[in-house]
Amino acid sequence: MVDFTLVLAFTAAPTIFDFPGDAARIAYSIAFAHAALSLLTAYSFGLVKWISCGVHGAMESAAAVASMLLPWLADFNHRPTSFFFTVAGSALLLVKLATDCSTHDEPVRGRRSFADPRQRT
Repeated sequence: MVDFTLVLAFTAAPTIFDFPGDAARIAYSIAFAHAALSLLTAYSFGLVKWISCGVHGAMESAAAVASMLLPWLADFNHRPTSFFFTVAGSALLLVKLATDCSTHDEPVRGRRSFADPRQRT
């Protein structure tokens, strides 16, 4: 559920905080990528279940760190934009660190999977 709250936050933030063009496009891209990741993850909200919770968590950690660094890497001169990306990335990292994937993993579906090396052919 937290994942889709994050998607909603990254989708709404450009309008709420009046992000400039590039920052808005980056926020929408992050929202889309995270929605896709969540829908492909083998947990209760995942529809396709191709990605394990562990892989999801690793990708989420990378996205959190990238989000926190984006204000400097992309040279956001808009204070609300910088604040949002830094806080959202920090919150995402905290949620990831507090999540125990051993209680969330479900069986992975499909012939080929990025989730379970035992299923690779």
